[in-house]
Amino acid sequence: MSKDKQTKEFNALPIRVSAGVSYRMIRLVHALLRGPVTREDADRIAGCSNSPDLIADIRRLGLGRKHLVCTLFTVIDRDGKVSRPGRYSLTPDGHAMLTEWLNFLALEAADEAIV
Repeated sequence: MSKDKQTKEFNALPIRVSAGVSYRMIRLVHALLRGPVTREDADRIAGCSNSPDLIADIRRLGLGRKHLVCTLFTVIDRDGKVSRPGRYSLTPDGHAMLTEWLNFLALEAADEAIV
C-alpha cells in the first residue's frame, strides 16, 4: 500500500495527526488502550505533573469528551476528607480511533526510516 493511500485512508477517520506528538502522549495513549487510568496514574505514566493538559491534547486529536471520558469516583483522602478524583477511559470507538492513530504513526516512522 502506498504512503498516499495510507494517508488518504487515515484522513477519512475523525482523528487528526499533528506535529505536536510527544513521548508523554504516546505513553498515556498506550496506557488508556490497556484500560482506565486515574489522574494520578496518568501523571506517573506520562512522566509529568499536568496530565489533564495531555488528556486535553489527546481529546483534540478528535476524540473529544465523547470518546475519552472522565468518570469521577469518591474516595476518602488521608486526612479523612471526601475527594472525587477522575478516572479516564476510552469508549470502544475511542479505542479504535487511538489504535488507528498509533498504527498511522508507526507507518509514518517506518516510511521515514526507509527514506
